[in-house]
Order: sequence, then C-alpha cells, then structure tokens
Amino acid sequence: MPTASRPHAALLLFAALAGLAATAVRADVVSGRVTGAEPVSIKDAAGNVVAELRPGPYEILLQAGRYTAVCGSGRAAAPAEFLSLSAPVTVNFSCG
Repeated sequence: MPTASRPHAALLLFAALAGLAATAVRADVVSGRVTGAEPVSIKDAAGNVVAELRPGPYEILLQAGRYTAVCGSGRAAAPAEFLSLSAPVTVNFSCG
C-alpha cells in the first residue's frame, strides 16, 4: 500500500489548516452593553440559546448569521434581531 510522500503530507496538512482558518473567519466579536435590570438571551436562527448576557458591558464570539435578543422576562421589550458579521459588531440592548 503506498504511503503519502512528505511533500504530499505537508500539502494535506496545509489544506487542513487553511480550512480551519477559513472557519474561524466566519465568526467574530459582538460587543456592547445591556442596560436595565434583566439579562438578555441570544438565540440563533433555529431558536437555540447561544449566549446569556447580564446587565453591563459584554463581549462574545458568534458565528456569522442572524440572531434574536430576548430580555429575561420576555415582557420588557420586543425581541430584537441583529446580524453577526465576519467583522466586529457593536449591539446594545435595553431591557426596561
């Protein structure tokens, strides 16, 4: 059974690392401030909670995509939709 030559193995390793780097580029930092007394839940497009933010400043890493922010009780403010891009984004939330 043939084995991979060193140059071929190095090329495969480079391709794998490049794929990982490309995946990391699709996520970036979302930062801002939560005002009010209630925490904020961040949900992805499927409705899964991906982050819980307490009042005050925050900084999280999210994959690029559409998200919804919901105040703790769900009554203080209507859900807010926002996008996480492949670049830093600032999003502030106010929960009553």
